[in-house]
Amino acid sequence: MADFPITRSDGGDSAPSRSADSVIPRPHRRRRRAIIGVVALALIAALVVILPAALAPVVQRKLEAMVSNHLHARLEVGSLSYRFPYGVSVRDAKFVTDESHDGVQLLTVKALDISLAKLPIGSGPIVIKSFTVVDPVVHLVRREDGTVVGSHLTKRASDSPRPKERIKLSDLLQLREFTLRGAAVIFEDRKHPDAKPMEWRDIDAKMQLSPQSGSRYRFSFTAASKPVANIELNGAVDVDTLIVDIERLAVAADVRNDATSSPMPAQLQRILQRLGIEGSVRFEASGQVPMREPRQGGFAVNVILDRVRAQPTGQAWALDELSAKFHAERRAGSDSKQIDFRLSDVSARGMGALLGLQGATGTVDLDQKTWRVDGLSGQVSAAEHGSERKFVLRYVERGRIDFDGGATGSFAPGAKRIERAELLAKIDRLSILPPKFREPLEAITGTIRLAGDRATLQNITALYGNDRLAINQALITLGDLPTRIEVLNILASAEFGTPAAQYPAPLDVAMEQLCPTGKIDIQGAAALYKRGNRLEPDYSLQIIPQGARVALLNQRMPVTNIQGEISVAPRLIEAKYIHGEAFGGKIALRGNMVPRSPMNYDGELRTQDADLSLVSTAFGLLKPDGSPKLTGRAVAKVRVVGQIPRKGEGDPLQSLVARGRVSVKEGNFWSLPVLDGIVNEIRFARNAITAGEAAMAFEIKDGKLELSKVAINSPALGVQGSGTIELTGEKKMDLTLVVAPLGDWRRKIRRTNIPLVSDLAGDIAGGLQKMINSATSQLLYEFRVTGHAGEPKLSAVPAPILTNSAASLFGMMMRGTGADRLIDAIAGKDTDEPKPEESNSGG
Repeated sequence: MADFPITRSDGGDSAPSRSADSVIPRPHRRRRRAIIGVVALALIAALVVILPAALAPVVQRKLEAMVSNHLHARLEVGSLSYRFPYGVSVRDAKFVTDESHDGVQLLTVKALDISLAKLPIGSGPIVIKSFTVVDPVVHLVRREDGTVVGSHLTKRASDSPRPKERIKLSDLLQLREFTLRGAAVIFEDRKHPDAKPMEWRDIDAKMQLSPQSGSRYRFSFTAASKPVANIELNGAVDVDTLIVDIERLAVAADVRNDATSSPMPAQLQRILQRLGIEGSVRFEASGQVPMREPRQGGFAVNVILDRVRAQPTGQAWALDELSAKFHAERRAGSDSKQIDFRLSDVSARGMGALLGLQGATGTVDLDQKTWRVDGLSGQVSAAEHGSERKFVLRYVERGRIDFDGGATGSFAPGAKRIERAELLAKIDRLSILPPKFREPLEAITGTIRLAGDRATLQNITALYGNDRLAINQALITLGDLPTRIEVLNILASAEFGTPAAQYPAPLDVAMEQLCPTGKIDIQGAAALYKRGNRLEPDYSLQIIPQGARVALLNQRMPVTNIQGEISVAPRLIEAKYIHGEAFGGKIALRGNMVPRSPMNYDGELRTQDADLSLVSTAFGLLKPDGSPKLTGRAVAKVRVVGQIPRKGEGDPLQSLVARGRVSVKEGNFWSLPVLDGIVNEIRFARNAITAGEAAMAFEIKDGKLELSKVAINSPALGVQGSGTIELTGEKKMDLTLVVAPLGDWRRKIRRTNIPLVSDLAGDIAGGLQKMINSATSQLLYEFRVTGHAGEPKLSAVPAPILTNSAASLFGMMMRGTGADRLIDAIAGKDTDEPKPEESNSGG
């Protein structure tokens, strides 16, 4: 209906016009408004109810196409609803690889709320502004061959849609916010079956994104994987190139050995699990990850241990507290699998020791399966307090060892784990108490240098009581460990002080018997072999006294200025020629001993010019006035063979076999109990007896001293004889002695002109017997001596007969031929060895 204006017909001013509504009847106006309202409501209803319902399948198809067109995967949606204008809600969604990638379910989502950047209409893709993910579960699996299920999902150009249909992720995403609620990430590493699944559960996170370009987004979020880990992540991602730049990924976790899963990567898990780490571990990482070519990525990783505990399963060692920083990195864009690492700020306490490590750098080559450590620097010291000490640490009381070094090795199958190592360790005033030692080895200093499979010991010194021990040099071979270890080129020494230190068995017996002082040098080699479950030693050592001193026979016999050489081996100890000074004279020893129980020995002892007054004083053979009962200068040679039985299995004197000879010049023996008794029996004037010579040949066997011949000569009196003295038990005696008053003989001979110089002993004996028989006073005595060594009993033999040999020996005494001729007469001439003072051998 048209509206016409009403005007005046007479041409005057027109009357006021009316609106169209003013000329439309009221019922018509109401009808029109109702129609308009209905149309508006219908439009609103269409937008609210019909359009979302209609667009929901479109949105779902676009979401599914967005995945399937560009990835070898599909999106399976349980249900999807669209809220006009920009809201999308998805329930029970799954992200599954296609059949070319084994159809593995990688992601499940209970709820996904999406906010679109524009309406999902037209032919273009869906553009997402933000989304919230509720209860997502990501399940990643690394196969046994090292490949990850779901990797390389991006389709190649030949598999992608036609160019017109291709879109970039930057066309799909205009993200500003990303929210996670109750997320879980599970990484199962089947390449390392002993590793626990890496799990992050109950993650709540809100990530704020800020676009830096059309395709590049910065992101930053923090999350909590309750109750064991906190996560921080900062970085950027290019959604077109799929390159992720991680500026900072930090995971702070509380690690437990009994946990069924771990928030840490499998490689780190393996290390932590082997070490039995429990406590606070922080993992930090940065780097670049090309999602299309992950191996071209680079990274930097830091692992921080903060006072954790370490107790490996099946191992005896443990650490009460360990702190350390570990850094590893790999350069981006390189096909090499070389990883550089650095270890620093390491401090550990456990088993009675403290470890400090200032630093170490190194490289691991995963292609070559090799590793290298350089610049290792630190120290180990004894802890004053702490846990129970174990292994060798239980013997360390105080001190420290500083070390520097490096090593190379391999982790390839069958290769040496450590191919070469170099280490310099400096020992600083270490104190240790070895097993069975009564005192600690104090103030140990020196250097140990490790190079390859050899270790060199240099200038190591220690104090044990008042003794100073030193290893000037030794070379240890380690190439055959654990079956054999050798110590070569040993140059060592021991300088014994007073009072003597107490050494453990079996050294204690030797030290107590010898009471050494002074210095000895030790040279040679030693080894330790593993045969089955036993360790067997082998060694060849030379012990070289450098003017040392020992005290034998319960310290009654001091031997000083000892020189020579002793060879020591497991089956034989040989004294090649040991000589020194004793009782004012010279002494020498040679012989050997088998150092196994029962201990067999064979040797020879010689003395030259020993002062018998010192011997007498040392063994308590003194007159009532305190003066020695024996005087003179003695020369002796004794050959001994015997066996020292096992403890408690016999008397060593019973097995002793010896043969020897002794001669004395300028000697006085008449105060000995037997000789003193003889002087009393013959009523000889003591003031008439002066010093003279003596000689004796003897044997020891079956626990008895057998005197084959004894001759004692002085100008006034001569004695000769033979017999036995028991060395054990009651020490019974059975001697036969012939006594001649040689002064009376000389006077008688001068009157009777009996010749004493003759080649025939019978001529001398006949003449002397006639002299004795015609004498008015007794010129010959014979005694049987019995009783005990301390209380002899003398019985005179009536009418003694002078034998040819006795007469010849008495004749020699009267001629005064000296002690050397006297011993040669009764024991034969000794020509096989030089006397001690004649030898210039130093061993």
